[in-house]
Amino acid sequence: MTETTPENETKPQQDSNDSKVDTVAIAVIFTAAVLMAAHLISGFTIDL
Repeated sequence: MTETTPENETKPQQDSNDSKVDTVAIAVIFTAAVLMAAHLISGFTIDL
């Protein structure tokens, strides 16, 4: 049998935090990809 230790009790919370971070990362990457595609299609550039 597995004894209940502080390490075992915090694991579900870490999994929840990991999945939240993964969701945010996927949203950021998807948004960046959409913006890059729109930039490529439009041909908009900034000349400095």
